[in-house]
Amino acid sequence: MDDFKFKEFSKEEAQIYDWAVEKLRSAIKETNNFDDACKMVKLPDSELKDFILVDFLKICIAELHYEQGKTMEQVANKLSVPLNRVMDTHREMVAEIEATAKAEYHRQLSKGEA
Repeated sequence: MDDFKFKEFSKEEAQIYDWAVEKLRSAIKETNNFDDACKMVKLPDSELKDFILVDFLKICIAELHYEQGKTMEQVANKLSVPLNRVMDTHREMVAEIEATAKAEYHRQLSKGEA
C-alpha cells in the first residue's frame, strides 16, 4: 500500500464519476440496498464503473460512520451489505489515508517544510 496513488481522471471521466455518484446517492435513498443501487448505474467502461462503486462504498462508510456516528454494523445494516465487506473496505480506506499522509510528509520533508 506504500505505492498507493489516487486515480487521476480525465475531464470526461470526472464528469462520469460525478454523474454516477449522484445517481448512486439517489438510488441508495430509494432502495436502501447498496448492491441494488449499484445495478442502477450503467456504464460502458467496466473498470471505471468498478472504481466508482468501490469509491462510493467508501463515501457511504465515511458519511455514515464518521459524520453520523453509526457503528460499522449499523452501516452494514443500513446499506444491506455484509459486515465483513464494510470492515474490509474501511481497512482499505485507513490504509489509503495512511499512505497519503506518509507521502505528503515525505514530500514536505524533502522541501524542508516538515
